[in-house]
Amino acid sequence: MQEQLHLISWNVAGWRTTLEEMTRTTKARKGRSPEEEHQAALRSWLERLRADVVCLQEVKLKRSDVEAQARLLGAAADDGSWETYWCCNDGKARGQRAGLNGVATLVRGGAFGVLRADAKPLGDPDFDDEGRCLLTEHGGFVLFNVYVPNAGGGARVAYKMAWLRALRSAMDRERAATGKPVILAGDLNAKMGPSDSHWTFRSVDCGKLAAAAAAATLDDAQRASLEAAAAAWPAVRASLRRRDVAAVTTENPTTREKHDRFRCRAVPAGGGAPVQLAPYEAQRSAAFSNYETEGLAVDGDGDVVAGPAPPGGFPVRPPDVLDVDCALEALEKLGGAHVPRETMKRALGALAPPPPAPTAPGALPASSTAWLLGLRDVDGMVDSLDALHPRRSERFTCWHQYHNKRYENVGSRIDYVLVDRALFEAAAPVAGALDAGLRSDVDANTARAARGAAVLDGRWAPAGFDGGGLRDGRASDYLHHSSHAPHTGIRYTPPTWSDHVAATLCLGAAPADAAPRAARAAGDAQPHAKVRTITQFFSAAKPGAKPSAKPKPPPPPKRKSPPTIRDFFAKKPKAP
Repeated sequence: MQEQLHLISWNVAGWRTTLEEMTRTTKARKGRSPEEEHQAALRSWLERLRADVVCLQEVKLKRSDVEAQARLLGAAADDGSWETYWCCNDGKARGQRAGLNGVATLVRGGAFGVLRADAKPLGDPDFDDEGRCLLTEHGGFVLFNVYVPNAGGGARVAYKMAWLRALRSAMDRERAATGKPVILAGDLNAKMGPSDSHWTFRSVDCGKLAAAAAAATLDDAQRASLEAAAAAWPAVRASLRRRDVAAVTTENPTTREKHDRFRCRAVPAGGGAPVQLAPYEAQRSAAFSNYETEGLAVDGDGDVVAGPAPPGGFPVRPPDVLDVDCALEALEKLGGAHVPRETMKRALGALAPPPPAPTAPGALPASSTAWLLGLRDVDGMVDSLDALHPRRSERFTCWHQYHNKRYENVGSRIDYVLVDRALFEAAAPVAGALDAGLRSDVDANTARAARGAAVLDGRWAPAGFDGGGLRDGRASDYLHHSSHAPHTGIRYTPPTWSDHVAATLCLGAAPADAAPRAARAAGDAQPHAKVRTITQFFSAAKPGAKPSAKPKPPPPPKRKSPPTIRDFFAKKPKAP
């Protein structure tokens, strides 16, 4: 049996807040209880999406929250139209408080029902207890919904790499045990390649400036600027080797609030007073390492060190490599070589550092990108967006919300749906059209279309400086992005709902279960399962009867005599 599968993967950055915003902004009918309003808003959103499976990351809930507030959080559907499965952080993980992270998978009743769910699929409490990975087995595939750890500025790099190795091993085990292909969906906190970052976030190898001037398609003025930069680079590098860090104070121009920050500074190649180099950083070490020309690595203790990776460490970037903005600033301020930003943008391909080698199965990844390349190039998984929209430009899934970067479309793509190649090729993937905002006269593959989708052609406005936060849109704006037909790509969502938008997959002929069976071994993944839904409570009610919001429990059994101490410690009957 084959049916269309529409899968959504979305980091909600707090499901309780997202669902409240979804309810508020889509104008759920007033006069209902909060539970009824949330149920109606979620049901309406899922129906508009025509989604079969929705993977949520960073739900930020404990199991006790899901159990106690199942209806309010949408964990239990009043009408039984969807089932939910949860993996939560209950405070057992070392160094993490309860309620961080968390993932949930919502499944519409039908052909893609869940046969098995596992909230601890990695097989190691050190990895499972953070609440980052949820497995669900369906009729024709096994789905991993994940929220990959971040590197914590270097402190958690070793943990992240070990976690990624455990995830890859778990996917291999499922393939072997079930004979089914795997789908990996979630916030991977990683980027597959350079196109997954805005060009200003990329790195350039300043040792390649001369070669880039000869290789890139540039006009004479652009080529001359790169040649001047290449000539200046040895002296600039020497200046950066003598850099130090200065403590500075910044002030918010609106609130007058002051902050202690750090900036790198160095003496120009021609001598003189030290000059300060951007950006401002909250930590002295970050300001210093921004301009490290000997290469960067993280050692086994999580400290950032200069040079190649030591034993047990992990490489960060090779020698002579700087971020774009740092390279432009150093070349101009220290070497007097001005490279126009458009010139640097056009030369990025020639200046890019070499990609890392794909990670072999069972090996500890050298980097998250190396791990992703291992999934793609060794394990044969398909990056669904890249496969169906290879000509896209500047399609990102998250932005720095506090800096209003969504409104410039300066972001990154770290949310993915990866599919085993055999399933992807056999299941008739549906590319569809990428969202281009409100205009239909632009090429959806262009950067203009990507920005139009991110800001809904100006309908989504950035937060002002008055402290009022993000501004509301029109009622129709909140319905726009969910009105698009199912497709593979990116499902944009309103900025107040999350700082991420969703990755999507649409398979036109996915293998489905002709006779879905009840999920087994899903207790850990369904903390709300013992909570009866409102439909179950009143399944025998007369037509038209209105149920109360809080049904009364059955009265306790009557006793013929006062309880004795033996009665008190006797085995209690199981609750119905």
